[in-house]
Amino acid sequence: MLHTVSGVYENGKVRLNEHLALRHARVLVTFLDDEKMKTLDTLPACFNNPVKVEQIRRISRDELHER
Repeated sequence: MLHTVSGVYENGKVRLNEHLALRHARVLVTFLDDEKMKTLDTLPACFNNPVKVEQIRRISRDELHER
């Protein structure tokens, strides 16, 4: 299982933004550029109205090649 948790690294310590009910886990830590992350604070507009699975229709091979 993979689980992503945001947090802050400060003064040699990582502070997570949520509590995890884990006793032991291997982790990978990625440091993000603060300037680039400011644009990720809001979701792109396409996430406001996600497409429902029922709305997706199957495209035939012939129809795909016509495009």
